[in-house]
Amino acid sequence: MRRLGVWRKFRDYFPAQLIKTAELDPTKNYLFGYHPHGIISVGAFLNFGTEATNIGQLFPGLKFHILTLMSNFRFPGFRDYMLSYGNDPLLNISRNSVS
Repeated sequence: MRRLGVWRKFRDYFPAQLIKTAELDPTKNYLFGYHPHGIISVGAFLNFGTEATNIGQLFPGLKFHILTLMSNFRFPGFRDYMLSYGNDPLLNISRNSVS
């Protein structure tokens, strides 16, 4: 799912891009914040949830996960669609989970 050709077309339509400004050690963990955010963050999804911007080549050895609100799992069919990405799966985030 992460490598489907439709994501490159989606990337080109908006357009979205990922610009690497630093090397990241793949033996360490990192937390990226994304703003502006909303119920469906197109830039975060394209950059971190797909290979549309070649994130795997830019940062080899790093494994990316998208955190989202539990309410995103309540849309009929959307939950299964999000879980199909195999990101362990997309994880629920809340105030209690980051304290």
